[in-house]
Amino acid sequence: MSKHHSWLDAVKGLCILTVVAGHSGSPFFHHYFFWFHMPLFFMISGYLFHPRSRIQEVREWISKKWMRLLIPYFSFGLLIAALIFLQTFNVREVLLNIYHLCIGGRTLGYYYGVFWFVTCLFLTHLVFAYASLLIKRKRSMVLFLALCYFIAHIYVSFPFLQQKNIIWSANSVLLSICYYAIGYYSRQAFSFVERKSTVIVSSLIILLIVVLEKLSVLSYTLDIKANVYTWLLDLIVPLCAASILVYISKKMSLTKWSKPFEYVGRSSFTIMFLHVPVTISIEKYTGISTVFLYIVMGTLIPLMFHLLFKQFLLTNALFLGAFPIRKKDSGQTLPASKETAM
Repeated sequence: MSKHHSWLDAVKGLCILTVVAGHSGSPFFHHYFFWFHMPLFFMISGYLFHPRSRIQEVREWISKKWMRLLIPYFSFGLLIAALIFLQTFNVREVLLNIYHLCIGGRTLGYYYGVFWFVTCLFLTHLVFAYASLLIKRKRSMVLFLALCYFIAHIYVSFPFLQQKNIIWSANSVLLSICYYAIGYYSRQAFSFVERKSTVIVSSLIILLIVVLEKLSVLSYTLDIKANVYTWLLDLIVPLCAASILVYISKKMSLTKWSKPFEYVGRSSFTIMFLHVPVTISIEKYTGISTVFLYIVMGTLIPLMFHLLFKQFLLTNALFLGAFPIRKKDSGQTLPASKETAM
């Protein structure tokens, strides 16, 4: 694997660990990690995006993303529904969870709390792919993204709109597409992101915001699922945090310490889907609930499931979205693609 992919997997690994920690019940982790972990995942997806020149190519690419994102979405969702049924034997509750799985957005809670991200990511892929195809001038694209950012923050200023559930978290795309675009366009200015001076400035900015919060000068919260936004800070804070984590990952990828984070990064979607139900079940049957246990078990047990799913063609397809590729000319079936779900 190239160094490029090594650091990218490492940053995904760091990022998914902050997702698990953010759900661990620690107010500190929840508050500060929510500032950047979901925006960074959207940025990573944007960084991996390659524009298509024809509408047919876009349709084919979106079809692949559907298989890589939404088939695992429903597969994990039904697996968890089966787990719930084995615990409660309540058919009505299971059917209600499946209905919520189809609707998505903020109807998804508890076991399914993080599932909103997958449908939102799929819609973000779709909108950005078509926008990059139809909007040729970079200036026009910037205006389009600025308009999305502006509408997102105007939208949440009306409580009756902010509190309304929209199917598949489509309303969150107004902001997520901006992070996605930042990831895509950052490839052209990556040398700037890698500079030590950029990381120092980014760290000082985040430290300043933390201090201002402690002094009650300002209060900052970012929750893309709940549509809790704060105008300018929604750009500044995630960008600063992203530059720090990317810098750490780039440096770490040159050492052996990067390998565990890379593996966690390659398993990030399985961890995202399973860490909540796994830790809920552990707490329910053992009565043990600590932040440390949540983070460790919420990472290690999904990692074991990921290893298991990779062993079989069917589970590899259903849960990891890795489908065998058939060559058009010869009809020969190749091994499942290793392309990231991002």
